[in-house]
Amino acid sequence: MKKNLAKKIKNLFYRPFYMLIICLIFLTFNLVIDGTLFQIFSLNRDLKIVKNRINHLQEKNQTVKKKIQRFSDPDFIEKEARERLDFSEEGDLIFIFPESI
Repeated sequence: MKKNLAKKIKNLFYRPFYMLIICLIFLTFNLVIDGTLFQIFSLNRDLKIVKNRINHLQEKNQTVKKKIQRFSDPDFIEKEARERLDFSEEGDLIFIFPESI
């Protein structure tokens, strides 16, 4: 019985395909037990999250750059001053109405 089992194991070492399968099984088992496989999946998930965050921040950065460019335009500043702060240009006709009539 022992000789038969020893002979089967010995024959197994002489077959490259079976040895490859055994090594792959051992490697997979080792990666799962060690936790390396879980760390790889975790890092891959974190990488996707960081890439999404970078894309979001790049889009936000472009929006802010457009706003800065628009806000630095003198025509826009003048328009906002007229609309929001009730400023007038030199030579404009201004009507002032008393509140108690």
